[in-house]
Amino acid sequence: MTHATPHWLFGDQLGPHFLAPDGEQGPDRGAPLVMIEARSVLRRRRFHRAKAHLVLSAMRHRAAELGERVTYVRAETYREGLRRAVGDAPVTVCHPTSYAALRLVRSLPGARVLPARGFLVGHEEFAGWAGKLGGKRLLQESFYHWVRERHDLLMDGGRPAGGRFNHDHDNREPPPRGATELDVPGPYRPREDDIDAEVREDLDRWEREGAVRFVGRDGPRRFPATRREALSALRRFVAHRLPSFGRYEDAMLAGDQPYTSGGAYIHRMSDLCEGCAFRPTERTGPRACPYTAGYWAFLHRHRHRLSGNARMRRAVQGLDRLADLDDVLRQERRRGDEVP
Repeated sequence: MTHATPHWLFGDQLGPHFLAPDGEQGPDRGAPLVMIEARSVLRRRRFHRAKAHLVLSAMRHRAAELGERVTYVRAETYREGLRRAVGDAPVTVCHPTSYAALRLVRSLPGARVLPARGFLVGHEEFAGWAGKLGGKRLLQESFYHWVRERHDLLMDGGRPAGGRFNHDHDNREPPPRGATELDVPGPYRPREDDIDAEVREDLDRWEREGAVRFVGRDGPRRFPATRREALSALRRFVAHRLPSFGRYEDAMLAGDQPYTSGGAYIHRMSDLCEGCAFRPTERTGPRACPYTAGYWAFLHRHRHRLSGNARMRRAVQGLDRLADLDDVLRQERRRGDEVP
């Protein structure tokens, strides 16, 4: 008698399509499931507290739905959690959505990485499209056209519905002058439950203990944490908010800019991201915010390619003025290696 190989679900792989068997491309039918809540993820970088609450709430809600089929482990790291869940047994896992997580699962001798399931276009399909460009620039607009044509999305007899692909020019209306809100129906708001309360209590305790540190505040939860909530939010958006969406999609209201009410906000942001945005300083190294370090490390990694781009050439030249580039690169390497 053969037993199905356990299947590992990351926190952004909670939809039903991550469980549907598809020959060798998916998990075994009825496979036991593993979910790991690794607290080290919250220590690698400072999360916004609302995001931490949403992710943990979604994971715990999904585990409650799956019931006895899932082994849910709360551990310090993914490796520890997986060891507690399955020991040395092999597992399958869908292609993760980050390079760090992909390196982790590929380093595990018993893990078999399945194709990604969270995207309309798979990796091989995208590579095939890009390979046919014959050296032309990779443009998101071109990819957008190709996807709509290939999947017949918003198409009418082989032509884009409405006569053209891009309507951005029509969707840039400014809000009424001085408006603090728009005259449109409000968004869907989920109702919190005992699981949300439990997550919030855990976050409070971890902060008090000094185990993790967050930025911002959370509560009440604004975004769906379950499939049922997500479908309810989609239905409300399509029925009540979609007709007004395009006009104001790029609009920003006075109330959306907290720094205008005083200087404290902008000073705090300056302290957090000093050295960001194309201006290298001697403080961009060990104390750099993740965005800063990631930005300069990306430029360094692709400097030869980007130096040929007129729009990026000046930014790449900034690398030569960055006194502590080695520290920046070490910080990024550590961040990549600290996969829990």
